[in-house]
Amino acid sequence: MPPERLGRIIGYNGEEYISLPYERRNILAGNKTNFKNDAIDISLNDDFGIWGGHSVEMEITNVDDTSAEGKFHLTADGLQTDKKLQLTDGSFRILFSDK
Repeated sequence: MPPERLGRIIGYNGEEYISLPYERRNILAGNKTNFKNDAIDISLNDDFGIWGGHSVEMEITNVDDTSAEGKFHLTADGLQTDKKLQLTDGSFRILFSDK
């Protein structure tokens, strides 16, 4: 399904994934968005499984008619632990569907 229909950017690595929200109208080069309240979902093959991201900043670095690229960093809480997860250098590239 095209990412804009879901309103999420989802990146998979095997069975692990990270999911970030977005709105197509906010995908402009240089645009920065801050998310709070567990807007980011992270599923890892670790002892805790699901992490909820908060204190997230996502920046759009490049946009053209067919795709967008960006970077992000975040802190996440485990749903079954008091441990924290930090991601300091995340990146993404998404393709837009034909309209």
